Amino acid sequence: SIIYFEPKGNLKKVGDYAFFEVPFSGEFDVSNIEYIGNYAFASNNVKTIDLPSSLKFIGDGAFASSGAIEKFTHN
Repeated sequence: SIIYFEPKGNLKKVGDYAFFEVPFSGEFDVSNIEYIGNYAFASNNVKTIDLPSSLKFIGDGAFASSGAIEKFTHN
């Protein structure tokens, strides 16, 4: 599964705890994200994280306790 944010490319910020403990496994498409808040994706089963060059800030524990991560890239 992939979660796309529509309209694609317009999401700039994921706030604190936005997807904390969300029972999801798959990948997030955040192609133009600039800000990921504290614990935004913590404690879930995301497998693939591909962060774009537009990313300027990653909060504390943004991906904490996400033990299913298989691929993590930052362009």
